[in-house]
Amino acid sequence: KSDNYNGQPYLEWLDVDLAITAVPGQPEFDGTYTRETQYPVFNEGFDVETLGHTLTLEYELSDIVTLKSLTSYREASRHGSNTLCCSLQAGASSLGFVFPNAREDIDQNQFSQEGQIFATWDNFDLTAGFIYYNEEVDDQRRSYLTGPGLTPGALTDPMLQPGVFFCIATDPCLVSKAVQDAETKSWGGYAQATWTPPILDENLHLTAGLRYSRDRKTAMRVFSSPLAAPPLTEALPSGPLPPAAFFSTERWDPAFTVAYDFTPTVNGYVRYATAYRAGGANVRSSVFSSYDEEELETWEVGLKTQFADGRVTANMAFFHNTITGRQDNIQEAPATNPSLTNTVNSPTDVKNKGFEFESFVNVAEGLDLSFTYAYLDNFEYQEFDNPFTAPVDITRFYAVTAPKHSGAIGASYSTPFGPGELALRADYAFSSHYWTTPGAINTAIILPTYDRPSSKTDQLSARIALREVPIGGAMAEFAVWGRNLTDSTSYTYGFDSAAFGGGFAFFLEQPRMFGGEIRISY
Repeated sequence: KSDNYNGQPYLEWLDVDLAITAVPGQPEFDGTYTRETQYPVFNEGFDVETLGHTLTLEYELSDIVTLKSLTSYREASRHGSNTLCCSLQAGASSLGFVFPNAREDIDQNQFSQEGQIFATWDNFDLTAGFIYYNEEVDDQRRSYLTGPGLTPGALTDPMLQPGVFFCIATDPCLVSKAVQDAETKSWGGYAQATWTPPILDENLHLTAGLRYSRDRKTAMRVFSSPLAAPPLTEALPSGPLPPAAFFSTERWDPAFTVAYDFTPTVNGYVRYATAYRAGGANVRSSVFSSYDEEELETWEVGLKTQFADGRVTANMAFFHNTITGRQDNIQEAPATNPSLTNTVNSPTDVKNKGFEFESFVNVAEGLDLSFTYAYLDNFEYQEFDNPFTAPVDITRFYAVTAPKHSGAIGASYSTPFGPGELALRADYAFSSHYWTTPGAINTAIILPTYDRPSSKTDQLSARIALREVPIGGAMAEFAVWGRNLTDSTSYTYGFDSAAFGGGFAFFLEQPRMFGGEIRISY
């Protein structure tokens, strides 16, 4: 069980087309964190609770057959809100003194039951099983207004949005509400077998697998705020409701691997497989329409090696993926309401290819180094009509969080120290620039440009621990750690915000952070 409360950051702002500023007097992002706002706003934060139970049973039916059962039940909830301040005013007519606030109330529970069988014979290994999954979600989204403009007498400009006047002296002021319920039922069965034929000194290994999936998902909007002037109340009746959204699929996904042991410590392989991501409905959609699954077909060629009596490990792989029906999130009305988004399946296939490399080296006793690197070629962006806007509104879509170059370097060292062991660990993760939002949108409000700022990874973390310290009948560990030690200000999520001034709004990574831990084991 975990219970976590965290405040939310304020949005930063970049003026994409250099023609319109977001908020009068609000400076653009200067590379440093906004630790406080110049306006009094309501910023609640989020309370996130999770609870989980798992029961695992394993039974050796014979020397060659083992049965296993995994039963799980989990609950999760997220309650709170975040003010999109102070880069986004609540519409171009609010003069930068009224800001939107988005609240989420989500409660989810899930149950899963999986059964497995493992069997081993001469030159033959088999893994098979089944899984049942059921999930229920209650999702409520509310939109509020907040800011100094809601103070009586603060604003008298007749050009203000009419809704703002109804919210005077009400902070935060409820202006919309939507409630959705969803249920997912999934059944699956799978089997995978590896055969080592008695030829080529038994260095050849052939693996075949097959998975059957049957997914059913139903989502229904059960409440939608009526077309009435704010402030709304919870007692108001619901407005018109869209039809329920349904997703259903039944499919077979195969996998094949041919592997060969060139030496006892060098193994090469070729793998082919298909997989999919289930469809559903987007809770931020005005029409609450459903979208279909995203399918993946992948080829991979790799090499796994060990040298120097196992002190050096080096693995590499080349891959080529084809994504059919990629799920793209599209803003329905970027020029008037950036919060309305829907999910559609891409009309064309998306292909990418790349290379991955990882190595681990035991330099000396207690000292280990690691290095990983990945190259990803996402080919070209896609370009197709936004189905929710004007018929000729061409939108370009880019792969999200998919940098061309990325990797990590790590080092760990341990040595006896006093009554226990001193352990030091440092990790540095890096990447080239990448997109955090799929669409680069051209609207009538901004100048013709598809340019959007990009982000990158630059993270340094370290941990120092004194572990295996005997205390009575227990063992203790004392540690201090630091994250984002370089205080990187890369952003993690962003979106086009043409309705609020023709620019790009984004959240930053968490700033430099330090902490300590004490662990007691009996």
